[in-house]
Amino acid sequence: MKSLLKPLFFTAILFAAINASAQTKAKYISSLDFLLSENESQVKIFDDRFFKKNALTLEEGIYDFSSLRKNGISAIRSMHIPEGFAVMVYTGEQFSGRKELYQKSINYIGIPFKSIVVTKI
Repeated sequence: MKSLLKPLFFTAILFAAINASAQTKAKYISSLDFLLSENESQVKIFDDRFFKKNALTLEEGIYDFSSLRKNGISAIRSMHIPEGFAVMVYTGEQFSGRKELYQKSINYIGIPFKSIVVTKI
């Protein structure tokens, strides 16, 4: 009886590992779906790293902290930036403090930024 249980036990463990791996891949793919289906004429910002949590799609314009906050963004932590756009982000709520310029998507910004200027280039 013990000899029958061993293969069943290892088969169950292997099945669980394969299933967990498939679920992880599915979550990863679904979190990147916006890259495949997103309108490439807008910037998309996220309030967590790796394009997670709250997201906000932005057209060319100037967005201070109060306008971002009203739309569920407490800090900018990752951004999808299509080709042809430049994004200047600021640590201060009213375009003050440290600033950084981005022209391509970034999956993690170490410093939380609180205001943003989106420009077509």
